[in-house]
Amino acid sequence: MKSRHLLPLLALMCLSAAPPSAHTTEGTLVSWGGKDFFGLEGATPVGSFSMVDVGAYHGVALRPDGSSIAWGWDEYGQVSEKPAGTFSAIAAGGNHNVAIRPDGTLVSWGADFFGERSKTPTNGSYSAVAAGAFHNVAIRTDGTLTSWGWDAYNQVSGTPAGTFSAVAAGYSHSVALRTDGTLVSWGSDGSCEVRCTPGGTFLTIAAGAFHNVAIRTDGTLASWGTDYYGEVNLTPPGSFVAVAAGYSHSVAIRTDGTLVAWGNDCCGQVSGTPEGTFSAVAAGSTYNVAIVKSPAERVNDLIALVQGMSIQHGVKNALIVKLQATLAAINASDSSTACARLQAFLNLVHAQTGKKLTPAQATQLLDAATRLRAALGC
Repeated sequence: MKSRHLLPLLALMCLSAAPPSAHTTEGTLVSWGGKDFFGLEGATPVGSFSMVDVGAYHGVALRPDGSSIAWGWDEYGQVSEKPAGTFSAIAAGGNHNVAIRPDGTLVSWGADFFGERSKTPTNGSYSAVAAGAFHNVAIRTDGTLTSWGWDAYNQVSGTPAGTFSAVAAGYSHSVALRTDGTLVSWGSDGSCEVRCTPGGTFLTIAAGAFHNVAIRTDGTLASWGTDYYGEVNLTPPGSFVAVAAGYSHSVAIRTDGTLVAWGNDCCGQVSGTPEGTFSAVAAGSTYNVAIVKSPAERVNDLIALVQGMSIQHGVKNALIVKLQATLAAINASDSSTACARLQAFLNLVHAQTGKKLTPAQATQLLDAATRLRAALGC
């Protein structure tokens, strides 16, 4: 085996054990970073997608109807050998992929250096799966874990007992979120990716090659493991809803939907981070892909923001009615009317600022609506 296969290979994002069909995520893809490697340049697919993941130098994504697409480097069939059918979840490893069919069974394709494909369990039902460089780990529908593939560091044989809600796989280690919100890591610990696992409770996790990132229940980030490129000490403050870890960098989505990246920036995977509002993100070796939040989803987020605010009942209802009218126009593909309805919302926010809306509330609503206007092309 050539050494290139053992170097920068992976890492994926795992948001939760729920399949994409349980999420409202749907949007177009945007990519940045080392896209000139192995056919990634210009290969990001067009269309609407509900889930995305990135391997070493290839990507996989699911459409809202469960159909899949793969692109990028294909030396081991990780792109061209994609099986037919629909899927509820998909994960990209170093040079292979694993997916969950609607009936809960698993299917793998691509490289098979250590049984990462051929040792895929053929029985049982699964709710989530993560793919590492040469090993995989999945959550059964009863919450227990199973792992297969490369086991040089007990990343397979050391799989813990118990029940779990999310799991992520790194180069030669894994980390999982217990149903009580605590974390457990196992496998290689050469960079403190296992023994430095933090205490407390968390919402979601991501595993890089030799580092990990998790979102605490208060929305803040915790990183541990190797810190050669600032993967740990450059972890940003703030509140986040999603996170992904690449070979030596990480990317996260703030609560307002914007992105932030940190760590190794050899190929623009940090400095090239795009502006906009996003619902999901995945990180590979030096390449990232994110799902752009659709205008309809952003209107729903704005409606939820208004609903969660302490506002006089009549004003709250008026704001929501204007947003619902905006959403109806978007769903009818009437961009002109959508822009007009959204402007009516903005006008009402301005009119009520300092009256029924505090300046802080107004700023939140105006910022979100202004970004939505830009997305609509108003």
